[in-house]
Amino acid sequence: MPSRKQRDGTHRQIAYPANAETRNIIQRIILAEYEKVISGSGPVPSVCLASERLRVLVQLKNDGLINEEEYNTKRKEILGEL
Repeated sequence: MPSRKQRDGTHRQIAYPANAETRNIIQRIILAEYEKVISGSGPVPSVCLASERLRVLVQLKNDGLINEEEYNTKRKEILGEL
């Protein structure tokens, strides 16, 4: 991602690939999966998780971060897990 070098030598991002809503959805999915792993139940697909993943997928397509083919492929994969 584009970044700007700070005086202390670190880099700070100046552009983000997703809007706040998309970032929040992605964050919820990651945290849900993390909780599953920590609790010992492992990654188990659920309707709720699938719907969140589909929402993220639509947002990524709408933001132009994935193309129609990538969208359709991933959508089929998610729905196939149900």
